[in-house]
Amino acid sequence: MPYRRLPNTDTARLKALHTAFRKGEELSPVDLAFSQKIYYEVRSFIPRYEAALNEYSRHKEIFSEQSRKTQDVFRKARLFFLHFLQVALFAIQRGELPENTMEYFGIKRDDLPSFRTYDELVTVGATILDGEKRRISEGKQAILNPTAAVVRVRYEHFLEAYHSYTIQKRRRDMAHEKVLETRRQADRLIATLWDHIEEAFSDLPAPMKRDRAAQYGVAYVYRKNELRHLDSLHEKV
Repeated sequence: MPYRRLPNTDTARLKALHTAFRKGEELSPVDLAFSQKIYYEVRSFIPRYEAALNEYSRHKEIFSEQSRKTQDVFRKARLFFLHFLQVALFAIQRGELPENTMEYFGIKRDDLPSFRTYDELVTVGATILDGEKRRISEGKQAILNPTAAVVRVRYEHFLEAYHSYTIQKRRRDMAHEKVLETRRQADRLIATLWDHIEEAFSDLPAPMKRDRAAQYGVAYVYRKNELRHLDSLHEKV
């Protein structure tokens, strides 16, 4: 015997709600298989559900674009920092800069940062730029090609992009949470709706009951063993 299965995708949920809503539009309250209270709940819920999905889709698209831009400026800033440190190391090896130069950057000569993450670039990058500023203020030779000023420009471009990235990520996540909550509300509403529909046809024989309920959007599926049994019957026919 087939069993009732609640929808598990947004498309299926909306289809179930729209099917029931259309029935509510077509039939009089007396002939409708669920109450007017539920009808009004369905009517008001559908646009809220669709709005939540559209809002999430919009923020997801915006975040995706911002993520691409942030990754691009991150790669460029990372390269400038790595180049800056490499120039410093070569200058130390040539004896042009003192051995303790890397200490100003909070870095060991044999353990250079990888800048694999945004947060690492934010924190370590700030330490490097501050260290170079302190070196210069002490009268020490500035690192050239690239200079700290050039690196700072790339760093600030990254900070701006990263700030926008975090804002858009937060907005996307909030929109996603709203969708998750709206889905839970949809599941509860559909379960209540379908309970009322099945109750309205409870006096009918099971096949007829399922057929009438299906007209309202109630979904029934066969179990695997039942499908195999049906297939065997069809083969015999």
